[in-house]
Amino acid sequence: MDSTEGPDQPGKPADIKHPEAGRGLDAVWERLIKLERSVPGQLRNLPAEVGKEAVPAWRRVTEGEARWQVSLAVAAAILLQLPVSGRLALVRPTWLLPVLEALVAIGLIIANPRRIDRQSVMLRYASLTLIALISLANAWSAGRLIWEIVNRTGSTSDATTLLITGGAIWVTNVIAFGLWYWEFDRGGPVARALAIKPYPDCSPTTSTCRSPTPPRSARRT
Repeated sequence: MDSTEGPDQPGKPADIKHPEAGRGLDAVWERLIKLERSVPGQLRNLPAEVGKEAVPAWRRVTEGEARWQVSLAVAAAILLQLPVSGRLALVRPTWLLPVLEALVAIGLIIANPRRIDRQSVMLRYASLTLIALISLANAWSAGRLIWEIVNRTGSTSDATTLLITGGAIWVTNVIAFGLWYWEFDRGGPVARALAIKPYPDCSPTTSTCRSPTPPRSARRT
């Protein structure tokens, strides 16, 4: 048994000079031990030839994500711009920007009708431009609506109109955020299908999710 290991559990740090650090390390090792015990015994010691195939899901090449889910989200974001009053529209006439967005969306659907697996710089830029147009139009409408509420102008005195307009802007904002995350998570849908990135994204604030490294005091010599 290594000198850095505790008497009860191999790999667990023994004596730590700092009690708080020791308790933190103990908690980490307890979680690692529970995780290891949750793995079936037959999978813990895979043969070398099998281990080559036992790669994480995010590193496997897949057939690509289905197109229809994101198409429905984009269509909903475009349609939600119609109930917004013309005074809050970014571009006049009010139908011009939704039509332009719909044309870009149709072009993307034609390029990848069933699954998103075609790697193309133009298609990626077109997808990002579509989401940017939706986000910009929605941000402009939200800003104008706030200005009208503060100054008590327009139709803000009508509760029904105000709720419909505000609800449409809020739902569009939620969809736009989901689309942005969908486009940038691990490089986008095509990069995810081709397993280009070796590690998955954990959250919008962290770029990679790497395996934890044991503390130096707990490593075997």
